[in-house]
Amino acid sequence: NAGKVYGDLDPALTYSISGLKGGDSAADVLNGGKLAREAGENVGAYGIGQGDMGLNGGKGQNYILTYQAGTFTITPATLVVRGDDKTKVYGQIDPALSYQVSGLKRDDTASSVLQGNLVREAGENVKSGGYAIQQGDLSLISQNYLLQYENGTLTITPASLQVDFDDKSKVYGEIDPSLTYRVTGLVNGDTAETVLSGAGSRAP
Repeated sequence: NAGKVYGDLDPALTYSISGLKGGDSAADVLNGGKLAREAGENVGAYGIGQGDMGLNGGKGQNYILTYQAGTFTITPATLVVRGDDKTKVYGQIDPALSYQVSGLKRDDTASSVLQGNLVREAGENVKSGGYAIQQGDLSLISQNYLLQYENGTLTITPASLQVDFDDKSKVYGEIDPSLTYRVTGLVNGDTAETVLSGAGSRAP
């Protein structure tokens, strides 16, 4: 029996022999031909046939050859998919999630062996460490691979908030007017009251 990982080259096919007599060796009685396996490159089991191996016209004439087929097994290759790291500014829509693939064999492409989409961990706030970009329903449509997925990270960075204080005036000796301001850059339905605290002050 023999085998290989999908996409690799076939190893040399070998055999064992029993029943030799009188000090004969395999080289003495066989014609030097090679075994051959059933055609196919997808994952599965294939018969190893006798090919053109047979008895030679010398000492080989002293034997009757009985061949027992072996099995050539092709096992899945490992396909590594890693989610690309992404960033966005707080309040913006998510960027499209994408991934990188390594381990493709035999001119296969990502689109020919994979289907589905990545998802990310829920959350819209800035968070240390970001949000995991996970496998979602991304899956194999080919039996020739085993899928190994590695998370990416979505990082949300702070949005810029601009606060402009309103100009004020008063008559000498009067109490100061209330200091007010205008805020631009609020997103996600946030209000000045939910993101700011404290009060402004003026120079003495």
